Amino acid sequence: MIDGIPKSGQKYIKGLTWRSGLALIFSIFIIQPIIIYFNLISNTTLPLQVWITILLWTELSRLLGSKLTKGELFILLTFQSMATWYALSFLNPIRNMYNSISEPAKILGISEYIPEWWAPRGDSLKEILKSSFVFLHPAWAKILGIMLASIFLALCMDLILGYFLYTLFVKVERLPFPAASAQAQTILTLSERPPDRIRALLLSSLFGVIYNFLIKFLPFMLGSLLYGGMVAYTFALPIIDLTYLFDYILPGASLSFVTDITFYVSGLLLPLPIAIAQFIGAFSFYFFGTHLITRFNLWPAESQWVTGWDYLRLTERSLLYFYVSVAIGLSLAALIIPIVLNPKPIIRAFAILKSSSRETSEERFLSAYSLLGLYLIIALGLVFIVWSLTGFLFPLWILLLTILGGSFFATYLATASLGITFTGFPNIPYLREMAIFFSGYEKRDIWFAPFSVSTGGISVVQNLLQADICEVKHREYFTTYILVVILGLLSSFIFVTLFWNISPIPSSAYPATITLWPVDALTWSRTQIWIWSGYLFRVNWMFLGFMLGSIIYGFSHFILHAPYLLISMITGIFIGIAYSPIGIYSPYSSPIGLSFAQLIGSIMSSKMFTRIFKDKWSVYCPLVVMGIFIGDGFMELLRAIIVLIVRSSWLLPY
Repeated sequence: MIDGIPKSGQKYIKGLTWRSGLALIFSIFIIQPIIIYFNLISNTTLPLQVWITILLWTELSRLLGSKLTKGELFILLTFQSMATWYALSFLNPIRNMYNSISEPAKILGISEYIPEWWAPRGDSLKEILKSSFVFLHPAWAKILGIMLASIFLALCMDLILGYFLYTLFVKVERLPFPAASAQAQTILTLSERPPDRIRALLLSSLFGVIYNFLIKFLPFMLGSLLYGGMVAYTFALPIIDLTYLFDYILPGASLSFVTDITFYVSGLLLPLPIAIAQFIGAFSFYFFGTHLITRFNLWPAESQWVTGWDYLRLTERSLLYFYVSVAIGLSLAALIIPIVLNPKPIIRAFAILKSSSRETSEERFLSAYSLLGLYLIIALGLVFIVWSLTGFLFPLWILLLTILGGSFFATYLATASLGITFTGFPNIPYLREMAIFFSGYEKRDIWFAPFSVSTGGISVVQNLLQADICEVKHREYFTTYILVVILGLLSSFIFVTLFWNISPIPSSAYPATITLWPVDALTWSRTQIWIWSGYLFRVNWMFLGFMLGSIIYGFSHFILHAPYLLISMITGIFIGIAYSPIGIYSPYSSPIGLSFAQLIGSIMSSKMFTRIFKDKWSVYCPLVVMGIFIGDGFMELLRAIIVLIVRSSWLLPY
């Protein structure tokens, strides 16, 4: 195997077996209802880390005398999280129904614009609220039909686009994909169990458990004693915010540091130049950039800077009012300029797809032209659905540009980012909304249409790379993918219907629907009004971002000979200095690290650990990173289970 790509004639390992299939069934029909119920009582996602399930099935299989192969472990890694991803799919239409009749939607005038294909209206709504089986009412037929059709069409687009970008970035560009590679190496360690590597994984996992227990879990459990009141669902370590120190020296400059060491861990996998570029991107925008905005009084009238603004307020508002537009321009430059200056990788990717594969013994699915044709047909199907919902009045060329071109554009950039960084950026925010606003279409129905600039192809790229490393056929991956989606949606339909049958949603049986859904409805309504205003999309700042991105790429490509520095800088803008201004970080998610934390981690890895462990560090590093995340994630899951138990006592008579 060369760089994770199988050699010609290499044998493949069966991944989808009765054992891995049973584990997926367990996640779909046992874990999914737990996730749904946890969301109904806490309004958050159950922090079930996929590695915990994998370790459970691995050790159970060993005790039964038949250990899992690396192919089976790959299937578990890839599809355990995906098996539960669709848990809330059929809860979302109910939330849409709730938002459509909420007081904020009525007061702000949004309810009058909501179409019947987005949420039930009138007499149908009254009948649904009184019914025992929510989705059996005829009013849901069109709503759910549109939802499922858009899900499957977007999914097929993601699979095709992901396969093409896998060919480009894995086979042609051979990017390292640090996170995906670390996960694959952990799979190999669990299946082959070399003593030194399994020891490194287990010790680092133990460290993650102990660290979380002492620093997070205990304060959470003892919160009522230490802080004089009940601690919320999570207990996050404090963030050192130094922004106030610059109020009179460099007004508007923001700077902050996280104290949780798990954020520094992911930086161990990053090359130092990439980590430096990420930090430069974040620091130049949120320290110097926000200072310049303040110095030249560029803040809008409704959001004038005053002393006392903290890091979060500065970064969030600068991103919304300025940097989303700048980031769109930078991202356009990161896509267009490299292709213009060096189109050979794209050409070679098509050449590999056109020819019979010589680098792998696996047969091709379709030719390049067949893939392109299939992608166009599927995308046009989604375009037709969305266009028909507007009565064929919305500008067709805008839909074509957004759904076809926008998805490729966003997925291309996100994949390139994830290929060299640990986190990447999940999507460029508000591309869909920008396209709608600049279309000139005056009716509001298009804002509710079920389409987006999808970047689901990113996970496909990573999974295909991991399939190569674990020697699993791509055909088996795609087959399992489709089966898991179908079963996941079926499970979501069944269990959401059952929960409604127990008690309508919202109701006092599900605390979050009473206490937190009204707050979410207010946020949703205000966001709709704000986006409709179009203030977010500023052409002059987009143009500035494009010119700046072109200059940065030209300098890094011709002078520094490091063309991926621009992508790294854009990633830094989205993940921020101390925590993400666009909500990437959630207290219930695995720690992903942020630009400053990752820079420190990268420096420690390249300047300290490499010298201590020599060549062995390249082998141990991915295992140490994954081990700490596994240990920390286990304790987060335990904390969530305690919350689940406590909140489930809501209805008890005592």
